[in-house]
Amino acid sequence: VQVAGLVGPQHRIEPLMNGERADDGLVAHIIHEITPSTGVDKAIPTPEPDVSTLLQARNAGPIRSVPPTVTVEIFVITDNPYHDHFKNTSELIAYICVTLNSVNLRFKRMKDPKVRLLLVGVEKNSVETLRWGRHGHVHDSKTILELRYYAGNNTAKFQFADVLFYLTGHDVVTDDDKTGNISSAGLGIAYVSGLCTKFFVGLGEDTAGYYTGVGTIAHEIGHLLGAQHDGEGPARSVLGHPGAANCPFRDGYLMSYVRDGPQQHQFSNCSLQQMQYVIAVRGDTCWTVLSKKRLYSPGKYPGTQLTLLARCKKLYPDKLNVTAALVLGNNSECKVRCEHRVTKEFYKDQRLYRAIYTYRSELEALDYTTCGDRKVCIQGVCRPRPTRKPSLTTSITNNSARPKTVVQLQ
Repeated sequence: VQVAGLVGPQHRIEPLMNGERADDGLVAHIIHEITPSTGVDKAIPTPEPDVSTLLQARNAGPIRSVPPTVTVEIFVITDNPYHDHFKNTSELIAYICVTLNSVNLRFKRMKDPKVRLLLVGVEKNSVETLRWGRHGHVHDSKTILELRYYAGNNTAKFQFADVLFYLTGHDVVTDDDKTGNISSAGLGIAYVSGLCTKFFVGLGEDTAGYYTGVGTIAHEIGHLLGAQHDGEGPARSVLGHPGAANCPFRDGYLMSYVRDGPQQHQFSNCSLQQMQYVIAVRGDTCWTVLSKKRLYSPGKYPGTQLTLLARCKKLYPDKLNVTAALVLGNNSECKVRCEHRVTKEFYKDQRLYRAIYTYRSELEALDYTTCGDRKVCIQGVCRPRPTRKPSLTTSITNNSARPKTVVQLQ
């Protein structure tokens, strides 16, 4: 007996050809998990009259040429389901540093200037005063308004930040533009070109400990640095903004929702051009690094911190026989294949049959996952391990909770 087709809205079944056979000649089958839409984010236009409003700590200075490298100072706020995953604040900080190291890789193609993300503070918002939403959800547009008001009322706390980012362990929900209903497809939200203005805020969801939010964080910071969604025109709030009309949304780069190929981990040329323009427009007051305390340690990335099996067990938390393997597709594209098997018995024509079903899903490989001899996955592609440490550096000071040991990673 061979079966092929859909067995539900999230599963596709097909026989395992040239593979195992169960008792009585029954063919083993593979059930593929159908990955649903990866979700959407929202980009909020920065109100035109306010785009030149810089944070109070950034006093006006003389205009000069854009430096070769611009450091974007980021302050992160977390909520209970996020920071409660970690034993202490040091572990939380270390995890965020590793996450931002991976995000930094997505900005590696930036030139004139190069961009480096720098973590300058972490706040554990235990009372969750920022969150709008019920039943474990964060409503994107309502919460980001609250975040902006919170930042405006605490300028001294965030005076060193170019970007204030709320990392949530809750599920982000959004208003469906077509139906008006609340949708769980939300991933994050940010103000376009909000960098170094009072609209410097964004938020995104991440499963703490599993680095699921790397793409979302990079996407939202891309908005804050000036990148529209691919295919969209110029941001009206920035005079002369180049827009992204020349880069089709369907090409599937980071500033779209299409997830089909390693380009999903890269900014399109349009995104790079927009961010380059907005960073230049923001000027010397935005380029200046205001944070003082910095500690460094050798580079660490998500793929060196989390095993393949741990990721697959998270995907199938209630299964005992979970397996994990790295597979390489076209053009050395890295994927993590997760499987678990189920044996089912049934009677047919007064005979007992036993069938083997293999449930299979594929995940994106995390940066620096080993994929061969002296090779690692970087932005979805298996390539030779870099012989030099990346020049990107993530540093932090912990302004809201000062542990005895502060871990800071490159």
